[in-house]
Amino acid sequence: PYCSCGCGMLLETRGGRLTGTHPDVHHPASRGSLCMRGWNAAMAPGHRDRIPAPLVREQGGLVPASAARAVGAVADAMRRLRGRADASVLFCVGPACTNEDAYAVRKLARESGARACPTDLIGLPAARRAIRGVFGRSYLPGGLDALAAADLIWAFGADPGACPQAASRMSEAMRQGAAVVHFDLFAAAGDDAHRTHVFIPPDRFALLPPLLQKAAFESDRIPDAVRAVPTFAALADFWRHGRGSALPEHPWLPDARLQELVSAFLDARNPAAVIGERFLSAAGAGEATLQLVQALVLLSAGERIVCMTGEANSWGTWDAVGPGKGDTDAMLDLLDPAGTGKFDAVFVIGDDLMRRGALKLRLAERLSENGLVVLIDSFHSEMEACAHVVLPSVTFAERDGTLTSMFGLVQRWRPALAPFGESASACAGISRIAGQLGIEGWPGSEAAWFAEMRSGTPPYGTAAL
Repeated sequence: PYCSCGCGMLLETRGGRLTGTHPDVHHPASRGSLCMRGWNAAMAPGHRDRIPAPLVREQGGLVPASAARAVGAVADAMRRLRGRADASVLFCVGPACTNEDAYAVRKLARESGARACPTDLIGLPAARRAIRGVFGRSYLPGGLDALAAADLIWAFGADPGACPQAASRMSEAMRQGAAVVHFDLFAAAGDDAHRTHVFIPPDRFALLPPLLQKAAFESDRIPDAVRAVPTFAALADFWRHGRGSALPEHPWLPDARLQELVSAFLDARNPAAVIGERFLSAAGAGEATLQLVQALVLLSAGERIVCMTGEANSWGTWDAVGPGKGDTDAMLDLLDPAGTGKFDAVFVIGDDLMRRGALKLRLAERLSENGLVVLIDSFHSEMEACAHVVLPSVTFAERDGTLTSMFGLVQRWRPALAPFGESASACAGISRIAGQLGIEGWPGSEAAWFAEMRSGTPPYGTAAL
């Protein structure tokens, strides 16, 4: 696995070097296919931008140092902060981390009174809260196979190129005669026998879910199985009290057209839905996403809903870190050019925050004001200009651990190469820092980390390596 699709790859090595990638024909997500990113993944582990050794800032510049010295410098600074009641420490966890890396960060953050939050915030929280809010759990078991078997697919703000495996399943369904309806922010060419485009004005995209809910209740065709969904009673009560009469005008989707689309969806034998990042990011705080999932359930899509959002291990990182609202607010404040929060220490693990910040210069200024900036990553980046300590981490080809794809499939990462230079897993680096701080009880292997994570991180309680 290498990206959020979670495709299966077999790695070819020769003389201690990664020389090729090959698709795994038995893998349930990719079924023997790879996109260009997967075919060229062999370039990454030996890239010239890899960080070969720890770096410590001295007299204005970063210089190579031993791992013991770099970890010791971090631990010394953390010890000073632990004695202050007003100290503010933030761990920023990127999607390149394994589940075990992210869980280790969460463990250290809780032991030291710090905050921890994933860096991939666009769309993902909305999707997770919506699915959990409707179904009471985080994943939908239908996934890609349900999409391939669909006879009608509704796509909401979805770019097929963002998820090749979902796009290939949609193409597979269309070859079998399935029709696709695209609800999107962009006007498209005319409809054809298999594709229909519904243009939604950008400032009205959040109105689409309640319109679909209204049409579902007016159809009077809600099956008994849907009535058993935990949120159904409250939703039905909401609409019985005249909520529909308060909806704004919607000339871009007339009632007759809406009813036509809804009737086709209800008549479909295996309808499915794809919610893409354009909708998830346009939906703001996520209320519209929750309403959309509710509407699709009412229309009997049930568990045939695919949320196409996130990168690499975004979903697993979110699960393992388990951020609260205060953690997320701290992360947003750090990335906000007008943010006011002061952080005494910022740890950035497996990501380059400069590509996420709205204004790089302002983010660099805010980071430079911190007493400690620690970077744990595989490649040199602009973040190093702000870092006080850099610890090199392994890439996917050297990594042992697990990843969770955007479809909820937990997969094992197995190392094909020895670690590059002095790099190590982020999990190992965090454990060494904790050891220097006198925090005990740290697992000694990735398998032990996964076992501990399972015990306190739903929905991993039933997952097995």
